[in-house]
Amino acid sequence: MTLAKPIAAGLPMGVTVVSRKLAKTLEPGDHGSTFAGGPLVCRAALVFLRLLEEGGLLEQVRARGQQLKRGLESIERDFQVVAELRGRGLIQGVRLERGADELQKELYRRGLIVNKTGTDVIRLLPPYVITSAQVDRGLDLLREGLQTLGR
Repeated sequence: MTLAKPIAAGLPMGVTVVSRKLAKTLEPGDHGSTFAGGPLVCRAALVFLRLLEEGGLLEQVRARGQQLKRGLESIERDFQVVAELRGRGLIQGVRLERGADELQKELYRRGLIVNKTGTDVIRLLPPYVITSAQVDRGLDLLREGLQTLGR
């Protein structure tokens, strides 16, 4: 499995995670990376992993992910233009029947930066340290933006 962006708290670092069995098949020089770990990013990764494991960050991420999912389910019930919800935890996609380009631009104007994947999915990918109030605000902005498309 490959991991990037979050592993070093946003600094450029990528890692490859393998099982013990597969790790024995790798020899020096088999794997290289543009974003292999220098001292700074490795230290950032260690701090991040410690916070994740011991500092309650993982529980926080799970709670905010559940909050986001519940809010999106409410929005899906209220707006017929929402065709499908996709995702897990804090990584969520909202597939629309129409208007994804317009919604992305409208949300940006309102201060909510989202990505549009494909032609019809708005991707929500907040940071791990998002607060409950920020999730609520993002959901409010999404709801307001969807109102511009009509129900």
